[in-house]
Amino acid sequence: MVKGSGAVPGSHPRQRTGPKPRPLGDRLWARVAFGRGDGCWEWTGSFGSRGYGQISGPIRSHPIGTHRASWIVTHGPIPDNIFVLHRCDNRACVRPDHLFLGNAAENTTDALSKGRPIGRPRKDRT
Repeated sequence: MVKGSGAVPGSHPRQRTGPKPRPLGDRLWARVAFGRGDGCWEWTGSFGSRGYGQISGPIRSHPIGTHRASWIVTHGPIPDNIFVLHRCDNRACVRPDHLFLGNAAENTTDALSKGRPIGRPRKDRT
């Protein structure tokens, strides 16, 4: 430790100080509008470029989809290579009983059955 550096002996220099972050569930449910006519619980916070709600993840390293956060909070971890799908086809919905898990093929089948295009839109290459 360097004299006058302000570091606390025994602390890591990159250790987070200040108040402990609020749990994921508290942060998620605080920004949800409950009781829409169709039964969806809609996220009212920020949205990513693909139209899904986003929130800082449990580790707060990068945003995760709010539908995925809802699943994690109510059911636990999501297995690798598994998607969280919407029964209601509402990207803002985080109501746990409107969500279900599926693999990549099931995600594609679900999207096609609802008339949605598959994959990311391509930029024109003219």
